[in-house]
Amino acid sequence: YAGYGVTNMYTDSFEALLPRLWGWNREILVNYSNIEIFEITGTAYADYIRGYGGDDKLIGGEGNDDIAGGDGNDLIRGGDGNDILKGEGGDDEIEGGHGNDTID
Repeated sequence: YAGYGVTNMYTDSFEALLPRLWGWNREILVNYSNIEIFEITGTAYADYIRGYGGDDKLIGGEGNDDIAGGDGNDLIRGGDGNDILKGEGGDDEIEGGHGNDTID
């Protein structure tokens, strides 16, 4: 996969993202099982964000977000809004931010 890279991809749906994750002739460019650090920043709307097995950085944004870190040592920030934040496995750092948040 040398020479392939993905940076700052923004989309309002996963379906819009899929064509960018496949190369010509349906060659797989991204294999989620090989990602060590997953960094996602949400929007001003209500986001549903899930981390993977690595050490993830998940930032919610302004909406009422639902964020779960999965396994690994994650950094989870809800931002503004009434967020639901779950660390799940690992040694996680969770920060609610402004709003009426639920931290599990």
